[in-house]
Amino acid sequence: MNRNAFLVVTCSFVLIGASSLPVQFNVKVGYAQIEFYLNQPLANAKGGLVPITFDYDPEAKSLQVPSSLSYPLNVKGGNLSSSIQNADIRALLKFDEKAIFDRCKNTLDFNKKDVINTVHDAVIPFELRSADGKVLAATTVSYQLGLVCKRHN
Repeated sequence: MNRNAFLVVTCSFVLIGASSLPVQFNVKVGYAQIEFYLNQPLANAKGGLVPITFDYDPEAKSLQVPSSLSYPLNVKGGNLSSSIQNADIRALLKFDEKAIFDRCKNTLDFNKKDVINTVHDAVIPFELRSADGKVLAATTVSYQLGLVCKRHN
């Protein structure tokens, strides 16, 4: 079997481990726009609550963004769909804070402005984990964050 062809076919999820059946894992993240001040950390940006919708196997006990958030999944039986209505996009993108800062600073400097609207493209990693913490499946979601960049608050 051609390994590259397998990866193309299964681009919506990555199977981790030795299971013969893949754990289906699809994630959608709602749009958000935040006000980001260059003199403040990302956690202080205004706005940023988004819905996350996902499908998962009942073996999964948590949805995680590595080094960020973990959401427990407490249901039994069958493949399931779920959503988290108020996930904090600032926490989900904490790993990308320097790139967000650079995007805002460079855009403000280039346009010689104190306030500007722009976007930041990111790839957010998600993992499904079992009760013992084993990664069952992992995927990434391409995400475009709306930014209102400001020099000062």
